[in-house]
Amino acid sequence: MINVKGSWFCVASSLGYIRIYDLSESSMKLIFRSSNLRNSIPTFFKWQQIRINSAGNRVCFTLRKDDDEQISSERVYVWEAENDSVGYFSFNSGITDQQQYEQDSVAVMPSTARPKTAAIRKIELEQSRFRLPLHAPGNFFWDQNDPRLLICEAISIGNNNDGFMPNPSYLLTMFVTAEHGIQMHDLQQKSAKNGCFNFCVCSIEADDEDEPGGIELSISRLVIRRTLREFIGINVEDREAIQAMLDFSFYLCIGQMDNAFKAIKFIKNESVWEHMARMCVKTRRIDVARVCLGHMANARAARAIRRTIELKELPELQIARLAIELGMNEEAVRLFEKANRFDLVNQVYQAQGKWTEAFAVVEEHDRINLRHTHYNYAKQLESVGAFEKAIENYEKANTHYSDVPRMLCDEPKVLEFYTKKKAEPELYKWWAQFVESTGDMETAKSFYQNAKDFLSVIRILCHNGQFEEATLLTNQSGDRAAAFHLAMQFETQSESAKAVQFFTQAGAFSSAIRLAKENGMVDKIANLALMAGGSELAEAAEYYKNLNGHADKTVMLYHKAGMVGSALDYACKTGQFGALDLIAQELNEKSDPSVLTRAAQFFSSNQQDRTAVQLLVFAKRYNEAVQLCLRKNVIITEELDNLLTPNNLESLSTKERSSLLEQIAKCCLQQSNYHFAAKKFTQAGNKLEAMRALLKSGDTQKVILFANTARDKDIYRMAGNYLQNLNWKENAQLMRQIEAFYLKAGAVDLLANFYEACAQVEIEEYHDYEKAAAAYSEAIRCLNKKIDKGNVDVKKQQQQQFYLTERQEQLRETLEIIQRFLDIKMLYEKDPGDSMRQLGEFSERPDIDSIVRLGDIYAILIGHNVKRNNFRKAWSLIEHCEQRSRPRIDVRNYLNKNTLDQICDNVGVPRLKSAKSIKEEEEENEKETADTVEFSHSLRRHIDAGSP
Repeated sequence: MINVKGSWFCVASSLGYIRIYDLSESSMKLIFRSSNLRNSIPTFFKWQQIRINSAGNRVCFTLRKDDDEQISSERVYVWEAENDSVGYFSFNSGITDQQQYEQDSVAVMPSTARPKTAAIRKIELEQSRFRLPLHAPGNFFWDQNDPRLLICEAISIGNNNDGFMPNPSYLLTMFVTAEHGIQMHDLQQKSAKNGCFNFCVCSIEADDEDEPGGIELSISRLVIRRTLREFIGINVEDREAIQAMLDFSFYLCIGQMDNAFKAIKFIKNESVWEHMARMCVKTRRIDVARVCLGHMANARAARAIRRTIELKELPELQIARLAIELGMNEEAVRLFEKANRFDLVNQVYQAQGKWTEAFAVVEEHDRINLRHTHYNYAKQLESVGAFEKAIENYEKANTHYSDVPRMLCDEPKVLEFYTKKKAEPELYKWWAQFVESTGDMETAKSFYQNAKDFLSVIRILCHNGQFEEATLLTNQSGDRAAAFHLAMQFETQSESAKAVQFFTQAGAFSSAIRLAKENGMVDKIANLALMAGGSELAEAAEYYKNLNGHADKTVMLYHKAGMVGSALDYACKTGQFGALDLIAQELNEKSDPSVLTRAAQFFSSNQQDRTAVQLLVFAKRYNEAVQLCLRKNVIITEELDNLLTPNNLESLSTKERSSLLEQIAKCCLQQSNYHFAAKKFTQAGNKLEAMRALLKSGDTQKVILFANTARDKDIYRMAGNYLQNLNWKENAQLMRQIEAFYLKAGAVDLLANFYEACAQVEIEEYHDYEKAAAAYSEAIRCLNKKIDKGNVDVKKQQQQQFYLTERQEQLRETLEIIQRFLDIKMLYEKDPGDSMRQLGEFSERPDIDSIVRLGDIYAILIGHNVKRNNFRKAWSLIEHCEQRSRPRIDVRNYLNKNTLDQICDNVGVPRLKSAKSIKEEEEENEKETADTVEFSHSLRRHIDAGSP
């Protein structure tokens, strides 16, 4: 396949090779190295067309998909001979090879790191404009003079979405350079009149741009001439202007605005700039359009565009405004519709006088402006004298109440007929005013009544002196304006009572009060002031204050006026205590603090201390409120406690808030309200005092709960000490709780004391020396921990070490003695004789009874003799115990009754009485003795009453 362009000859082989020769000399000369395009185009099948440019350095070509010559590839290729590279434009995607590369490189990046650059936005814009999926390349040609400009035909190969109408064909223009590759320039719809065999770029001065089809003209039966938009108005002989416009278009495509404007700066033809501005509407280049408008000296259009930019309107709206300024109304309408600004579409149609189109738009898309459109149309109809249609549209605009009378005021008969026909109050009123201006009062009154304008009716009746009828109509209608007018008429006639009545009915209370004061209507002033409210209440209160016998009304009016301070002062001054109670009920935290303080002082002086405390709290004088509770012993209930406790939004510092809470807690302590006191101390952050308050309450469960919640060593210690004062001997749960508290507090010395106490209980009450020995062991272990831990203070540590060591030695000695006693008891199982001998020696040890009870020792000895039926020896041991003075041993506490009775029976002595029986006998003897003593009558009465 070959192609010739001037002196350049291009040849392409079926194997994919392509060469360019120079034919300017006598023999052909190969200019560039031949290239095999199969290496650059993997899908290469067969050549469709080739075209070489005027410089001989670029070749445009298309390829076939298969042997079908009617089906070609959807790409247009350009081979750059100088650097042996191939570029393309894809009809399906609407982008070039370089743009495809940029899109792919951006797609590889993570979605979070994809900035939408200006280049990407330009690609998306061009893709939406030049994408032609149902088209394929047709004929294409290079410009005769400019080696950069390429024009390609886009042939439709399918139908549109409805499936019936074929898609239109287009003409694509593009610039191709080695540096910037393929740059898309413009897209125009191909003429439907003819097929296209060749393209050229030129300027025809006779082109009529207003002709249908834009810039297309038939110059013969077979030839259609079309001038590119950029070249309209340029002289065909002015080669420099043509070249400048080509350069301008090229630089505009690659985004080099400075070079673009430099290329056309010497063009002075105003029509050229106007055509360029029109072209900017098509290409959506508002920046270029502003330059064009400047050269056109079109200040109005430039100002309009500048304002749209300053208002930051959408780009479509800016372009549409430019189109309007250039007279491109249809393009402006399309842009407004695209931006969904149908209100502006409506304005464009109205400005053109296209009312049918305007109403079609406003009824479907812009109903909010429907009435305004009807109003504008009515004004236009009125200007041309079409009154009937104007009335119809004024009614649709709902402005006929004023506009129709204005329009028909020169034709009274027509207007009267229209008014009666419509029978609307607004029109009746307008006509009544018109008739009244002519002096026809009766007719005017009739129309006023039809319009229900009672004020005007009363005005006419008063003018005619018909006051009774006016009074009746005013009472029936209830119209306030009419009542006010009638009241003024009665005032001028010195009928004060009626004037006050109708001023009141009209709501003109100030006028009614003024008139009542002037005429001495004292009883009515208070009610009128209450109905009026505001400053009238205070003025009425001052009025009554100067009169005798109206103190209650004065206080009430001051109170209703919100002048609580004045009401309180005057109530205190005049002794209105009932009113004071009512005022106090309405006082709250929003009242004036000074008023609250004065009220609190008054109630405190009158023994209403709880009310005084509440008012002081409302005044935010918490300390004074608490002090009043302390002085007057005001019981702090839960409600009062909530009032006295400031919330977090109060303007109190943390220190002030804590101090106040502690004062409340001390007041609660004074009133023996220990639970509230603990609560307040806790809110103040003083947990130790809160714990002391709970200890005074005696609520064991709350003491335990608070100690576990507080997580403080001192509180654990206090809780443990408190629980030791309870009956823990019979409550295993309390014992475990005491042990746990001392362990959490780290008070192992106190825990040791508790274990020692447990051991003594086991010995005294249960005679269980094994458990006592275990308790003493735990006490010694705790003391060991305390000794090992030590203290930071050296002097204190030495004293403590000495005391703890001494205590430890005492406990060890006690444990050794108890262990020795237990060993002797265990020996009894093996050698009773030796065990009895050691017990005898053990009982003779000095102070043995402080550790091991002698009663337990003698109980073993007596039991041993009873087992051997040696009752005499057992009885002698009992007698020995009874005869001991220090310590005295009551064997009845150590031996059971059966054993004692057995011994007494075998020895022949009376049985020993139980300790309970002896106690009862002693009480009986004391009573008998008391009965034998003679007391005085008064002393006997005190004894019987149980007094000391």
